[in-house]
Amino acid sequence: ASIKDAVSKTTPEKIGAIAGDLAAVEEIFALKLLMASLGSKNTDCRQDGAALDPALGRASYIFNPTIEGIEQADAVLIIGANPRFEASVLNARIRK
Repeated sequence: ASIKDAVSKTTPEKIGAIAGDLAAVEEIFALKLLMASLGSKNTDCRQDGAALDPALGRASYIFNPTIEGIEQADAVLIIGANPRFEASVLNARIRK
């Protein structure tokens, strides 16, 4: 049976895709578009089974602290900016 026949015999909820760690961004984007055209939102790239909490949104994987959380940072690297002049609240938190 062809892929088209198999897809037509199932529902979007039963279709999924996992992007490999060697796939280029263009290939992954094309896969995402294909899945969207099939009506499926079941895409992933976590082959290692990393647990991301959907309730935290992007905060569970981007490693960016909040302004309040900057005080707990072990190190802060700022390139091309001077928080003393450009972000005084952030500067105060960094210096704390």
